[in-house]
Amino acid sequence: MAQKRENTRRIVLLGKSGTGKSSLANTLFGEKNTFKVGSSADSGTRFCLSETKTINGRSIQLIDTPGFFDTNLDSEELKSELLKCIVECAPGPHAFLLVFPLGRFTPQEEEIVNLMVNEYFGAEALKYTTVVFTHGDQLDEEMKIEDWLKENKNKSLKNLLDKCGGRCCVIDNKYWNKDQEDPYRNNQHHIGQLLKTIDQTVKENGGGYYTNEMLQTMQHQIEEKKAEIKKSSPNLSEEKLMKKAKEAVYNLLKNNVKGLVIGAILGAFLGGAAGAGVALCFSAGVAVICVAAGAGAAIGAAVGGPVGALVSEYAEPMAEAAKDAVANVAQKALKHHKYE
Repeated sequence: MAQKRENTRRIVLLGKSGTGKSSLANTLFGEKNTFKVGSSADSGTRFCLSETKTINGRSIQLIDTPGFFDTNLDSEELKSELLKCIVECAPGPHAFLLVFPLGRFTPQEEEIVNLMVNEYFGAEALKYTTVVFTHGDQLDEEMKIEDWLKENKNKSLKNLLDKCGGRCCVIDNKYWNKDQEDPYRNNQHHIGQLLKTIDQTVKENGGGYYTNEMLQTMQHQIEEKKAEIKKSSPNLSEEKLMKKAKEAVYNLLKNNVKGLVIGAILGAFLGGAAGAGVALCFSAGVAVICVAAGAGAAIGAAVGGPVGALVSEYAEPMAEAAKDAVANVAQKALKHHKYE
């Protein structure tokens, strides 16, 4: 759902490692080293990084993410960084930029696209999503991205673009930063077009940003932490207050990721099917991530005591009937137990 307009645009960059997310962030900011760039697909961004700067007169917060769509999804470090990303973009991003390198889609990439569309991204999140192609120098002379897409017959890519309302952009992080005779081969042109696309997307979605229950719960807790910190440190600037509050909320949650599956957390963040049954619970200074069901996730929750607790085991060894039974028990527990 969309929420009220804000001065700063929160933009989340998503994609596999090695697609050029960090380079794209640097290109958008007109800088070289704000976001660390890896030299290979295996050495790309390992951490969630967030920076806010002014682009073309607009205040923009870019949130660069690790390769959440890589094949090795479930390291504890990666899950922890996903939580940090969710905290950083709360109460919700104005835009998701889904980054792909321009070129032929391999079967592996097709599989990832299908997984993203059908499991991770809900229909609402896709309304805020723009596909950004990097390595624009691979376009033939005088060819535009629209021409390339017309020639591309990949059904998975076409399906993704259709679900994103046809929104796409092309950037070249290496060659288009210099003066070019052809204005189309100039990143400044495409940055301007991308910002206009984001503005139009926000307008079409009611003038606000994407949010859901998880992001709203996160924001509510951040605001509570801000109020607590302000009482003890009344002279802190708004920027420092927000930073400390986000750090406090993240620290509450980061020890909860063990045993969970990153696909379920991604699904809850992006509103997809994989996130069914995921809930954030805060009470009396305790934070719990409850995963009742969803896409092979760790399931099984036992709720007890005034603040609640989570007991989670991997579902794979369980028979299908047993998994269903545990999921039903967990959903009923979550439904009837009140979390503050």
